Amino acid sequence: MALKKCKECGAEISSKAETCPSCGARNKRKPNKPLGCLAVILIGIAIIWMAVDGVSAGSSASGSSTITAKINETVTTDDFEITVTSIKKLKKVGNEYSNSEPASGGIYVALQYTYKNISDEPMGMFDTPSFYLYDSNDVKYKTDSGASMSYATELDLDEKVLSELNPGISANGADVFEVSSERIEEGIWKLKIVADKNIYITIK
Repeated sequence: MALKKCKECGAEISSKAETCPSCGARNKRKPNKPLGCLAVILIGIAIIWMAVDGVSAGSSASGSSTITAKINETVTTDDFEITVTSIKKLKKVGNEYSNSEPASGGIYVALQYTYKNISDEPMGMFDTPSFYLYDSNDVKYKTDSGASMSYATELDLDEKVLSELNPGISANGADVFEVSSERIEEGIWKLKIVADKNIYITIK
């Protein structure tokens, strides 16, 4: 039984007691907050997600080699075979159960890709390829996580974010970027894939 001091008279009382047996003062107990636990869990997941995104964004491929590729061209690195199969401009992604639309003045740039682990080791979430969009001024855009999940649901993809990708196994994924409808028409945009090598795909 946990004991605490009464705030009125200082006597030791049970933390579960309704009143102090010495002076009769009410014992203020902290109520159970099951929703608070859920909030902590959700915040924890969000922090992990941001940490993963931050590590991916800050990481660079081993060495300084880069590869220029095209859509539907399979690129082979030391660890992966990577193919970007589709890049589309969309005004909406998802299905009747999970859908997303860009904000006013925006449009989605949605891409589909496949990658295969050709190494001899399992690849965790920090090791699998990350995708970033760059405009003609070399400004970097990160994925819209909500829209990406809706698009993956629409396409019924099998990419597993939290589990490791074992040797010889392939995954199909999708990412969605929200960009300005006006800016997407300006100049040449690039897709950068960060893996064990940097891969660039030009988007016209």
